[in-house]
Amino acid sequence: LSFLNECLEKASPDDSERFKDVFELYETYCEKEGFQSRLKKSVFRKVLNGAGILSENSSKHNNELRIFGVKIS
Repeated sequence: LSFLNECLEKASPDDSERFKDVFELYETYCEKEGFQSRLKKSVFRKVLNGAGILSENSSKHNNELRIFGVKIS
């Protein structure tokens, strides 16, 4: 959850980021912080959902998986 606080900002529910971009940022964050163990994509998505961050495919974005209500800071 430190990743969420340090790397993502709350935004309008209509704002979204590509899941791929957020996951790549997460991997970079883990590497920088020296974490040996990283979450798999499916578990990372569940953690986001558990933190109240919606992730779903967006018809506006060619059915691409998006994370809503946040911005990369």
